[in-house]
Amino acid sequence: MDKKIRILHLEDSLRDSELIHSLIESGEFGYDYFLTDNEKDFLYILENENIDIILSDYNLPDYNGNEALKVAREKYSHMPFIFVSGAMGEDAAINAMLNGATDYVLKNKLERLVPAIKRAMHEHVLEIKRKQAEVALRESERKYKDLINEVNDGYFVTNVHGIITFANISLAKIFGFTAPEELIGHFFTEFNEIGKLQPSQPASMEVTYTFKKIIENKKKLDGIEMEVLRVDGNSVHIEINAVPVLEEGKITGMQGVIHNITERKQAEINLKEKNEQIEAQNEKYIIINRELAFQNEEKIQRAAELFIANKELAFQNEEKEKRAAELIIANILKATEEKYKHLIEEKNLVITDSINYAKRIQQAKLPRKEEIYASLPQSFVLFKPKDIVSGDFYFFHKNNQSVFIVAADCTGHGVPGSLMSMIGSEKLTDAVSISTDTSEILKYLNKGIKNSLHQSDSIESTRDGMDIAICSIDTKNRILKYAGANIPLWLIRKGKTEVEEIKGTKEAIGGFTEDNQHFDSHNLKLLPGDSFYISTDGYADQFGGEKGKKLMKKKFIEILLDIQDKSMQEQEKHLDNFFENWKAETEQVDDILVIGVRL
Repeated sequence: MDKKIRILHLEDSLRDSELIHSLIESGEFGYDYFLTDNEKDFLYILENENIDIILSDYNLPDYNGNEALKVAREKYSHMPFIFVSGAMGEDAAINAMLNGATDYVLKNKLERLVPAIKRAMHEHVLEIKRKQAEVALRESERKYKDLINEVNDGYFVTNVHGIITFANISLAKIFGFTAPEELIGHFFTEFNEIGKLQPSQPASMEVTYTFKKIIENKKKLDGIEMEVLRVDGNSVHIEINAVPVLEEGKITGMQGVIHNITERKQAEINLKEKNEQIEAQNEKYIIINRELAFQNEEKIQRAAELFIANKELAFQNEEKEKRAAELIIANILKATEEKYKHLIEEKNLVITDSINYAKRIQQAKLPRKEEIYASLPQSFVLFKPKDIVSGDFYFFHKNNQSVFIVAADCTGHGVPGSLMSMIGSEKLTDAVSISTDTSEILKYLNKGIKNSLHQSDSIESTRDGMDIAICSIDTKNRILKYAGANIPLWLIRKGKTEVEEIKGTKEAIGGFTEDNQHFDSHNLKLLPGDSFYISTDGYADQFGGEKGKKLMKKKFIEILLDIQDKSMQEQEKHLDNFFENWKAETEQVDDILVIGVRL
């Protein structure tokens, strides 16, 4: 830690404060230490000394640790707060953590204090960086919307069902609305609601049919023209150009540009009127020539020659004007197409940059594989996200007694799944700091997810959650403790040709699961050379092979049995190569996470 940590210690026992202070001195980091035993001094120091972390006894004669926690959370919501108490039961500790405490350390286990301080400050720094990343992401979105709103042409985005989810200011002006929000929620072809189609125009049916072709065949929509009535009753001619929105080859909607071509249409009308005037003039000459024909033969001949000359001249003029109009229209269309192509490319670049930034945030939350392999040399983690970011995640934690490793599959994949994975990772960090029992950890995680997402029995409540498997490994005594929520553990004994499947509890974390749901824990004694595996469902659900079918769990287990003579590093490479060969040109359907450990 480069910067001095400013520590506020709320403690009424002089002996305990001296002992704790001496432990902090041995922590090999710079610090400033402030000690108090009453509410008045506590509030003064907290307000004036730029405190970084609070250590507090749970029970004091004149002040309560929970009250101090409440004040700290009201004023400084993210400041680390650690209870250091000699008489704090597990229920009180869990209640304190739910109320916002960062950690708790019993006074008979003060060797945990310095690591707890370091971990809390490290997590505090990560939280600050996460907040900064969120601010940067929101700023990127703001710039994108400002850019779209600056263009003169109307711009819109729909979902896969054709419902408008975004419109710019120019689109609202084209239809006579005051704000783009008035268009949100309309179907993309509901111009009979937005401004009403002229009765003679069949373009709405054509646009609806073309929209279905875009979604089904990934085709773009080029130059559909129609005349609509604005909300003020005036007529306006529009041209629609649109392309499908693709994410990893899958259509998620459509985006496009609506151009006001009223001036161009008016020019075409003027050209038509001029041609009609020329035709009328020609008819007039015909009448004159016929009258002259009655006078003499010579005049009839000259009239005939004049008539033919006028017809040829009119035809030449008409052809020239048509070619000029076609050239003007072609130039306008070419410039418009290039402009919209550049605009859409810039928009896609902004979106991709934002998702890549989210990927860096998610990767920062995942444990380093080197740390896992240092504690479990014979292990591997095969992690293959479907999209740029992933709804699957793995977790690793080590204490003095055991090593914890987790495989989890959150609801969805891509950006929504990655947000759930980061919430799950944070809640797991809290859970393993409170308990080492795998069942209790999942119980705490379930409560934490439901509280974070404000999930309840209400119909409006979100039902997002995750499937998960957690293993606690005592490497010295070869004891494996496992608990799962819809993800089993597969155990392969050395020299055996069958797999022992230990099933988890058939309930997910979060969503419809009860707050006090119990998750079964299993204790297993491992022998040298035994291997176990935990995996999300993405590997077994992949389509491929010669017939394009799912791999299925049975085939996946057969592969695991076939590679038992290989090292764990060779097993990871074999599983990766098999998956790529099986998938071939087929799209990856889900995130992939497989963890294997051999003791």
